[in-house]
Amino acid sequence: MYHYLQYSYLCLYDTAADQAAEVFQAEQCYAAGTSEDPEEVQGQKRPGFHAEDAGRTDNEYLARVVEAVIKAGATVVNIPDTTGYCLPEEYGAKIKYLVDHVDGIDKAIISTHCHNDLGMATANTINGVLNGARQVEVTINGIGERAGNTSLEEVAMIIKCHNDIHIQTNINTQKIYPTS
Repeated sequence: MYHYLQYSYLCLYDTAADQAAEVFQAEQCYAAGTSEDPEEVQGQKRPGFHAEDAGRTDNEYLARVVEAVIKAGATVVNIPDTTGYCLPEEYGAKIKYLVDHVDGIDKAIISTHCHNDLGMATANTINGVLNGARQVEVTINGIGERAGNTSLEEVAMIIKCHNDIHIQTNINTQKIYPTS
């Protein structure tokens, strides 16, 4: 992770949390002058932060970055498994760690974004939700880069079929097949 930060983003581990907050604030200033907002949900703007490669990132460090961007105004914090590397228990534990260790986490929605390189995107997403994520980024039929992303239809049907997990969506599952 340290080399990834240093060579991909030209920043150091010790200063990356502060730099992430500064970049987040600058992006929000820029976005305020545009009509496009990828985190707009039902007409409500939700400034988001995407922690690229969070799946392989040290939990303590990730918590520092997440806390900094929430303090800077992020209301959606996306925790991607960018490379599809995590095991489901590991990804769920990462979300739980953030829920338990980030001051102000209640001011943000934790979001999942899992890739399917090792075939675990859906399992990772469900484990993320079971451990505190309240938003999932999914695609129809799991279509996405490399091996794909989490499949909307799989997540929707798992939630619908497993009433014991006490999670609800507003997805009309009757519309999945025609949409697909």
